[in-house]
Amino acid sequence: MKALVIKLLNRRIGAPSVNAPVLSPLIPGASIEVEQILAGDKIDGNDTWYKTVDGWYAWSGGCEATQKPDAENEINYWIEKLGIEKIANRGNGVNVALLDSGIHLEHTDFDKNRIKYKSFLRDQSIQDFYGHGTHCAGILFGQGSHRIEGVIPFAQAYIGRVYYQGQYPSSISRLKDGLRWAVSVADVISISLGISDNDWDSEFQTIIDDAVAKDKIVVCSIGNNSNGGNAIGEYPAKYSNCISVGTLDNNLNISEITKRFPQLDICIPGEKITSTFIDINNPMNSNAEYKSLSGTSISTPFLAGILALKKQGNKNFNVNDARLFIESISEKKVQNGFSYKAIKGQLTL
Repeated sequence: MKALVIKLLNRRIGAPSVNAPVLSPLIPGASIEVEQILAGDKIDGNDTWYKTVDGWYAWSGGCEATQKPDAENEINYWIEKLGIEKIANRGNGVNVALLDSGIHLEHTDFDKNRIKYKSFLRDQSIQDFYGHGTHCAGILFGQGSHRIEGVIPFAQAYIGRVYYQGQYPSSISRLKDGLRWAVSVADVISISLGISDNDWDSEFQTIIDDAVAKDKIVVCSIGNNSNGGNAIGEYPAKYSNCISVGTLDNNLNISEITKRFPQLDICIPGEKITSTFIDINNPMNSNAEYKSLSGTSISTPFLAGILALKKQGNKNFNVNDARLFIESISEKKVQNGFSYKAIKGQLTL
């Protein structure tokens, strides 16, 4: 987004703080391009700061947004648009696991008392240094303390860290261990990552079959196209006992980023969605960070949260019920010869 400077504005280096070093100030009339919105030092009752694409910070009270993000950028918007916000105590009594790159527990939009966690990386904490897991966690569990309220803020969250920043599990055993743990503690499991056909083996299938036999629901991203074509298929999303998720754009049409496979169960919004994030340059920074991301990874926790709401109302709700529910909330569409199901609007939960 872009913002217009309306008063003499200091450019701060390193942190959104009045004590941070200062670059030469901007005069009224100058324009800045904002990369992230975050919380920092409070000035005149306003603690919202902008981090620019150039890497410095500016207090939002000194400028005025001239190009605001679309409303659809907020996960909160879609929660309201689909009628989810009408449900009281969303997620209460449901255990939901997220297997990803970890979480930034200090983010102000999380309630640490509702989060249990485990790292499956040797000698590594749960701390997310990549941002992907924190973003997915906000979609599910955000408390709205500062900005992002997730689909199921009252659920018991279980976060499993199964890969390092920017890299899917270099040891597939980490994902297997994380999946076994998730099956043991959660009713619904969200997995926004995939492994190639060559790395998939029967042990994964055994773990997921065990989950389904216990009425657990495993929700997985179908995968993103890296070059606009159909890249190698990813598991576990292609496995029949998983619910596989693709992405819709803001017009509720399948996004170009979504891989086209017959195993795709449903597409829901996941393009340019703003959620919780971390400061990549200083991941331990406790300031509230936010970022817009796109892809099937983003749609997956969204659907996992919706299915958790069904589990909240019916503890026996299982993967077969989930498929029937998906049929009831979706419509069939065709794009370039590919037939898919797209969520069609207000949900009956």
